[in-house]
Amino acid sequence: MPRKAMPAAVIVPAAFADVVDRLPPGLRSILDRELAAGNGIEEAGGGHPAAPAGLWLRLKEAFGPVPEPLPDDVGHYRRNGSTWCSEYSDSKRHFFLLDPPVAPVDPPSPAEFYRQREEAQAKAELERQAAAERDLKRTRRAAARRSRRWLAGLDATDESWRHEPDPHPGDYAVDFDWRGEMATYREPGRSASLFCAWHGGPVGHVSHIAGYWEFPDRASKPMSADDRAVVLHRVVREARRQQGFILVPDGL
Repeated sequence: MPRKAMPAAVIVPAAFADVVDRLPPGLRSILDRELAAGNGIEEAGGGHPAAPAGLWLRLKEAFGPVPEPLPDDVGHYRRNGSTWCSEYSDSKRHFFLLDPPVAPVDPPSPAEFYRQREEAQAKAELERQAAAERDLKRTRRAAARRSRRWLAGLDATDESWRHEPDPHPGDYAVDFDWRGEMATYREPGRSASLFCAWHGGPVGHVSHIAGYWEFPDRASKPMSADDRAVVLHRVVREARRQQGFILVPDGL
């Protein structure tokens, strides 16, 4: 609310002079400040929210900025209720200065309510998609950095892997599900599931999903660090042997 220029002196309306004289000094200074800024007294009375021995004054307009610091023995509270918006009171809560309530806002019609809700939901979905896109870009940049580091350590002319013997049927096997972005590593009596993705190009990516051995009786057990490394190495080797491209492992 724009405040009016301060007049030369504070004038208390005669109808409220006796009531104003009963205010504690701290509340009186707040009232003088409001009257000097152009506010006025609308009414005075006793009872709620004041104590039986106290009284209250309601001003015509909303309070101006809350002074800092407040006068001694004065508290300020914002109620935003139906009969007043905010209040100043003494520490005993016997005397009050009140301002008028804020005009109520009519609720939206049902059609407007649903329109606003749909707009909020659409906005939230766009923000979620934007956040997911940012996360995906960060993940891709991190994967690209890992790929460059991994490839930098490889000898592109080394094709000795082509001459390694296939794993013995009783040793282990690796099944790739490229559409499902998974690889299953199997040994006699146990297996492990891995994330495995390739979208074209010279490299793909592989990592452990949970790092657990899975057993035929549906039991599971955490893999040791050595087991995790061995499984990643073998999956990388099998992808290169079976598919002819390199998987960049996470977790080695």
